Amino acid sequence: MLTPKKTRFKKSHQKCYKSRETKNLFLSKGIFGLKSLQNKELKAKQLEALKKSFLKKGGKNVKIWLNLFPHFSKTNKPLESRMGKGKGNISFFYYFVKTGKIIFEFDGFDSRFVKIVKKNTIKKFPFKTKLIFKNF
Repeated sequence: MLTPKKTRFKKSHQKCYKSRETKNLFLSKGIFGLKSLQNKELKAKQLEALKKSFLKKGGKNVKIWLNLFPHFSKTNKPLESRMGKGKGNISFFYYFVKTGKIIFEFDGFDSRFVKIVKKNTIKKFPFKTKLIFKNF
């Protein structure tokens, strides 16, 4: 599972991003990639499931780069607990994906793999994505 080894503070404040991505807009490593079209939180479990499915169906020739890491923590208070007495325990880690962020990059693929990527992203991502190809 993708979790940070050490964080400065255990429990973070809730993030609220309404802006667009400004840095990671173009492909840097691979030939094609997945770009987000909406602002949404992406859990570590969802990222891990996507990466495993791409590796399983892609074969040995496909190289996959993950361009983000879940380093924000979400907390939950236990059920039927009264108000107050501090913040709850950490339940999971997430990354807030802004619009325009490239999430995955792929290299060494065939046309069949592109169709697999389209099907998997529709099912497993909680937001809309778009396939981007590098201009030659």
